[in-house]
Amino acid sequence: MKKLILSVKEVIMKKTLYFIIAICALILVSCEDTGFRHSTAQHYVAAYYPVDSFSIGVYRNSNPTITKEVPIYLEMIGDFDGGVNYMFQTNVYSDSYEDWAYKPSEEQYNKYIELCNKHEDYGYVHEIKVLSTKRTENQNGMGYVKGYTYWDITPVSIDVVSNADYDETHPAGTSLNDITLFTTFSPYPFIKNGYTGNEFVKNKKTLDKYTQDDFKLIFCVAEAPIYNDLDKDNYGCLTFTTEPTKNKQHTLTVTIKDDYGRTFTDSLTMTFK
Repeated sequence: MKKLILSVKEVIMKKTLYFIIAICALILVSCEDTGFRHSTAQHYVAAYYPVDSFSIGVYRNSNPTITKEVPIYLEMIGDFDGGVNYMFQTNVYSDSYEDWAYKPSEEQYNKYIELCNKHEDYGYVHEIKVLSTKRTENQNGMGYVKGYTYWDITPVSIDVVSNADYDETHPAGTSLNDITLFTTFSPYPFIKNGYTGNEFVKNKKTLDKYTQDDFKLIFCVAEAPIYNDLDKDNYGCLTFTTEPTKNKQHTLTVTIKDDYGRTFTDSLTMTFK
């Protein structure tokens, strides 16, 4: 009888142990880092970040000589925390997906939809990959959507002037737009054409030739996935079509006016060879 009782107890203990192991296994599977899960997005642009200001800088490629071909980069500055990490943003305008650690407010969401409508970006029904918020560490952070992110600014005009005479036809204080090449990449034509054709269109022409459509979606957030896939000229690169003939040193002032009535300006001193 004692042996029978012990046998029954052993069976119960073993079954209990197996049950506990099974439960633990299920918990581990449910908590397992499964990487990205699939969701659906209605818009091509995943998020917009508000611009506070911008700065300009020269790309010299380890060469101290400044020429007309040396790019001047326009860098947007705003509420951005070193990566496309929705979890820690306070003002980012984005859509809302379940299981995100970050949830935009109604006001932020409405602003996102307003920006999408401005760019005619409201019919791109496609599958995206969302990083599960169960992950506690990843190079892109929790809740990361592998989509394209842009600053909210859309220029109405960009103007370049110098404090010194550039050449015979460009005295100090006059616009240099007709000799200033502006190189940009934009997905706006792709979006406008119903998400068909080349995904990114490269524009490289003088600023006086830019249209309002040319200015749309030209400023991409630097850490977005698309940034490193593009030509090193990337977004917002200024060069010149001619060398200065009157003076070699110029303090160039770039002024951007956007469609919200804001004005951004920054200056840079360059000495041409």
